[in-house]
Amino acid sequence: MRIWSRLPLAGKLVLVSSALVVAATATGVATTLQVSERLTSAAVDRAVEDAAAGFTQAVNEQTKRAESMAVLVAQDPEVRAAFAAGDRDRLLALTEDSFAVLKADYGLQQLQFHTPPATSFLRVHKPEKSGDDLSSFRHTVVAANADQTMVSGIESGVAGLGLRAVVPVQGPDGAHIGTVEFGLSVDQSFLDRFHESFGVDAALLLPAEDGTYTLAATTFATAPSLTDAEAAAAMNGDTLRQQADLGGVPTVVTGEALMDYSGAPAGVLVLGIDVSSLTSVAATARTQGLLAGLVVLVVGLVLSLLVARAIGRSITEPVGRLGALLARVAGGDLTQRAERQGSREVVEMADSLNATLDSIGGTVRSIRDASRRLAASSEGMAGVVGDLSIRTEEATQGAQAAAGTSGEVSSHVSVVASATTEMGASIAEIASSAATAAEVAHRARETADRTGVTVGQLSAATAEIGEAVRTVTAIAGQTNLLALNATIESARVGEAGKGFAVVASEVKELAQQTAHFTEEISAKIEAIRSGSDAAVAAIAEISEVVEQVNDLQQAIASAVEQQSATTAEIGRSVNEAAGGTEEIARAMSGVVATAQAALGDARATDRASHDLAELATQLDGLVQHFDLAD
Repeated sequence: MRIWSRLPLAGKLVLVSSALVVAATATGVATTLQVSERLTSAAVDRAVEDAAAGFTQAVNEQTKRAESMAVLVAQDPEVRAAFAAGDRDRLLALTEDSFAVLKADYGLQQLQFHTPPATSFLRVHKPEKSGDDLSSFRHTVVAANADQTMVSGIESGVAGLGLRAVVPVQGPDGAHIGTVEFGLSVDQSFLDRFHESFGVDAALLLPAEDGTYTLAATTFATAPSLTDAEAAAAMNGDTLRQQADLGGVPTVVTGEALMDYSGAPAGVLVLGIDVSSLTSVAATARTQGLLAGLVVLVVGLVLSLLVARAIGRSITEPVGRLGALLARVAGGDLTQRAERQGSREVVEMADSLNATLDSIGGTVRSIRDASRRLAASSEGMAGVVGDLSIRTEEATQGAQAAAGTSGEVSSHVSVVASATTEMGASIAEIASSAATAAEVAHRARETADRTGVTVGQLSAATAEIGEAVRTVTAIAGQTNLLALNATIESARVGEAGKGFAVVASEVKELAQQTAHFTEEISAKIEAIRSGSDAAVAAIAEISEVVEQVNDLQQAIASAVEQQSATTAEIGRSVNEAAGGTEEIARAMSGVVATAQAALGDARATDRASHDLAELATQLDGLVQHFDLAD
């Protein structure tokens, strides 16, 4: 993470885009290889299915051939007559030549006649042997004689597996007399023909009584390794499949049960499919896919590098310009502004920075102006404080002089104090009465305000009534005009006065409007009445307030009389206290001390004003660090 944080933006873009290209290319190559593998596997599956279908086709063709030959012999009248008569010699004479031809041309292995249930009557392929009972192992013959129907398919015999076609034979009278059988062996020759026809190797494994399996026939040059356990599993219904290298040839080996005519397993059929061409194609596809992936990777990396450099330049160059601008701002230059160049985001960043610089410049400019005004004010305050100090010194001197002449009034201070107390009581009463009078006056003012509002409402209602009356007047004029039109229309149109009906409808609508405005006039009149009532109530309240003011005025007059007496007493006391100034002198001493303290405060204020001026000068010096575009 530390290395990543130190990388420039362009380097990060290159790494990210390269990683994306590599990931996309790897995904594409992996997908291509997977598709190739699936296609190859599907092709192998089809080849295996085709091989199995080919073997089934070969078996079916042989079975159909045997069925056709057996049906042809069973329907021959002479054969039926000789068989019905039990004439072996005649029957042999009729069939031995045909058997020789069929054996030579089609690989026919046996031609045999049976009497029910499964007794050999004549073996054309071995005429010296007859009369033996085959019912213990020739179940196709037993079934054909029992059901009197044709039975065909693979069946195990003494000589191994064979393709049997057993057809019932009827005598001349139509009675069932036995069966005729044509047999083809599933042996080496059969597998050789299958290999020649389909190009697929085949092997036949037959079960022995001890549980092992013997190889009955094979076309494999190199036998596949198939254990007895695997063969037994195939006999039980499993399908075996192996990938083997037989003689340097990639081969898919399959093993499955070979079913007889009844659907029971008779042996294990092993097929070997050469998949060298498929594997070669798959290998070529993989190689081409890897090469294509490599080309795409190289091209993608080059393109990602170019795109990353272009994007990096479009971002880093504007960011570099902004960084240089901020460095100048840090040095105090507020006159520069960011260029509005680059992408939309960069332009928006430049606009935001310019707005910030404008705001900072305005703030610094305001601080500068304020510091200058502060300096000027400090200078003015220093002058005022100097004058105040001078006046304070003069007042101190005057107070000291007055202290020497104020002792004579000390003897009469107590009298003056008593009179002052009485005068204070009277004055308090006067003040209370005056406050009450003020409150009453305030209430009178509020009442007058409410009266003014009410009168205003009355005036507005009156104006609205005038508007409603004007509307009624206009409607009346329209009504008269419509009436005139109705008269003209009825006189001009002679067809049942249709126009008159229209005009009459309009007159009716205007009449409704007139009624509506009449209601509005009534409402306005009611508003005037309510306003008038409110005005009357307000006037009554004003009258009551005026009466209260009158009472208070009388109380004030009484208080004034008492004040007059008290004032006379104070005058006499003052005359007696003219020579007593001792207490006043002491008081003047306090005044002198206060004046001296005020003088000290004035001098401290003068020092503070000078400090404030110095602070303003320092602040202005700090602001001068910034270069403003004034």
